[in-house]
Amino acid sequence: MSESQGTNLRIMTEDGIDLRGLFEALLREKLTVIGLTMIAAILSVSYALLLPDTYRSSALLAAKNTQSDTSSLSRIAGQYSGLASLAGVSMGRDSVSRSEIAIETLKSLRFFREYMYEHVLVELMAAKSWSSDSANLLMDPAIYDEANSKWVREANRPMQKKPSVQEAFSVFSNAVSVTQDKQTTFVTIAAVHVSPYVAERWVNLMVKGINDAIRGKSVEEAQRSIDYLTEQLERTV
Repeated sequence: MSESQGTNLRIMTEDGIDLRGLFEALLREKLTVIGLTMIAAILSVSYALLLPDTYRSSALLAAKNTQSDTSSLSRIAGQYSGLASLAGVSMGRDSVSRSEIAIETLKSLRFFREYMYEHVLVELMAAKSWSSDSANLLMDPAIYDEANSKWVREANRPMQKKPSVQEAFSVFSNAVSVTQDKQTTFVTIAAVHVSPYVAERWVNLMVKGINDAIRGKSVEEAQRSIDYLTEQLERTV
């Protein structure tokens, strides 16, 4: 029985993994393994130290799901709600919540172009660092000439010296986040920048922009409904 056990052990060793040989190989190369690990750790720490400090600012929004807009157009539109239902026109709340509309709007290129682009472009594309002592934002002179308010970066076609809306939007999308709590439906807007003041200003700009955008959208929808209903009334007279 001993011979049989020895044979089985020998077969398993030959056909399987030689753990003892692997362990011995690791011991022989332990200095190499330790050295590579230390080099990787040093490089990681060095890279992290070279990165500029970033600051995060955020705001919590609660979208109103009621039609509490008191604009004259909204009030007028309400007077035609009965006729609107007969004509197949929806005058009430959309099936999509205002929170969802706000999120999609905030993430859109159109919103960035209309409400953010010109206000954040220099800070977004040219900021190099921020001095906590002087509270000044330092620009990269190879990208933007702050003294003359002029873009000086080298850019190959189709890119230009001044970043386009599409190029800036791509960078901006990585610097901000818009998320929603599914339970409370609250929307959180957050921005990250080397300057805490810039991050806070971006969040405030986004909050103001989304309020203006949603308000404008409500007015446009009410006006379109009124125009349509007026046309239908004229046809029935």
